[in-house]
Amino acid sequence: MNLRVRHLAAMLAPALLAACMVAAPARAAGASCESWNTGEFFERAAAADVSRCLQAGASANARDKDGW
Repeated sequence: MNLRVRHLAAMLAPALLAACMVAAPARAAGASCESWNTGEFFERAAAADVSRCLQAGASANARDKDGW
C-alpha cells in the first residue's frame, strides 16, 4: 500500500471510529473485548461495547494481523 495512503488511513482511523460510534444503530450489547479489532467485533458491537473496551484499555490505533 502506498505510504501516503497508509498515513492518511492512520490519521483518519480515530475520527472514523468516533463517527461510527455515533451513527451506529442500536444493537444487542455484549460484544466481547477479547475480539477487539476484528471485523466480527464491529459487526456485533454497539457504541457502548466500543466505549467499554476502550475504557478497559483497548487501543483505537491497534492493528490487525495484516497491519490494518
